Amino acid sequence: MVDWPTVFRFAKDSRSLGCGRGHLEHDALAAPQEKLSRLSAIHAELGGDEHLLASKRVSHPKIDMVLAETVLVEVDEFQHFTTARMRMLAHYDGVQVQFDVGEYLALCRAHASRADAYRQAKIAADFPFPGGRTAQRAYLDSVRDMIGPAFGHQVIRIPAPFNDVGTALEDLRRAATRLGARS
Repeated sequence: MVDWPTVFRFAKDSRSLGCGRGHLEHDALAAPQEKLSRLSAIHAELGGDEHLLASKRVSHPKIDMVLAETVLVEVDEFQHFTTARMRMLAHYDGVQVQFDVGEYLALCRAHASRADAYRQAKIAADFPFPGGRTAQRAYLDSVRDMIGPAFGHQVIRIPAPFNDVGTALEDLRRAATRLGARS
């Protein structure tokens, strides 16, 4: 049985995910080369500038929640279900993740038009073009999904395109129960 009050806390230290500079972050470079190559391809396909990525300041990722020390929980609101994210999920063939990629593809198809319009003009440091922030979000989601497990973290994604807290909590409870059953 999961002791929910004890289990839930906000993340304090997730340096091993190295999302400041993504796949170029010093800690991330210890990940398997195959994952780093996929992330480099994802960054390039999204239109990212690797020189700008390498020049970014080091920062730690903002994880929504840590569950039982090694389980990272990401709650994905509608802005995560973009055309860019849908394209990046094609790179997940053979990658073990703790969420249903088919479900995420369907959510991207259902919400892409609204999600793509969200902050459409916003640029990002390593994606210096209108819509760059959307591309960066898709890239950083992939970084967490692929680098996290290389450092012993399981990344659970909870889809919440309608910001429905009750449904998100129920999805989280089911995901935690599945993880407990696998242990």
